[in-house]
Amino acid sequence: MFDKYVGDAFSNNKLNKFLRNKNVDTIEVIGIDGGGCVALTALGAIKTGYNVIVNTNAIGTSTILNKNKEKYFKKLRQQGAEFI
Repeated sequence: MFDKYVGDAFSNNKLNKFLRNKNVDTIEVIGIDGGGCVALTALGAIKTGYNVIVNTNAIGTSTILNKNKEKYFKKLRQQGAEFI
């Protein structure tokens, strides 16, 4: 388990260290809030050097944050994330 105190799970350097030790190069993101933590973690993964797969079938979003999700997903596409 890796604690986080902001939206991006990669803000905890222990997560990146763990994944690198396991030779992980691709992250598939899923979760409850596509307009917040899920998108921010995906962006953090890209920034940290991972390939990112956004599994839209396994991402929820509240109506309030739907605009954020669309903004973040556009940015993720521009940065090379794969969407399934």
